[in-house]
Amino acid sequence: MSASGNDIRKTVIADGIYQFMTMRDSYVRQLNSTVIVNENDVLVFDTNTRPSSARLILAEIRKITDKPVRYVVNSHWHPDHWSGNEVYAQAFPGVEIIATEQTREYMQNVANEFPVRFNAEATRLRAAFEKEIATGKQRRNRFDARATCSGRSGPQGLREFSR
Repeated sequence: MSASGNDIRKTVIADGIYQFMTMRDSYVRQLNSTVIVNENDVLVFDTNTRPSSARLILAEIRKITDKPVRYVVNSHWHPDHWSGNEVYAQAFPGVEIIATEQTREYMQNVANEFPVRFNAEATRLRAAFEKEIATGKQRRNRFDARATCSGRSGPQGLREFSR
């Protein structure tokens, strides 16, 4: 835990398997990292949004075990899943970072645009919310519950959904 105890939550999933959820140190409300303590080493699945969050999780790992983090797995290219990689690379110079080839490509090329797109969307949503407050008219969002997963993987390794 951090000094306040509110920044990170640890859940024991099973013997040697932990989930860490950061609560406040991110532009995304909550993020998860999964840690698997093996016989000789540790695997971290997704390294969080910021290096500061990754450092909190690494401090918790060090409380659990003195084994080295040997593997980091990045589930996909969104920066909130890999922006803590550098913390593990610095702490464990031999760490192996694992991702699909397409994830690596997106991380190198597309992810740099993510903050710009995110900030633009946040600005748009904030303006819409302020308009709702000023006019008293609430915008209605519709969700079509008929959307189903096709079972096929899309270009980023994500499942495709259709209606």
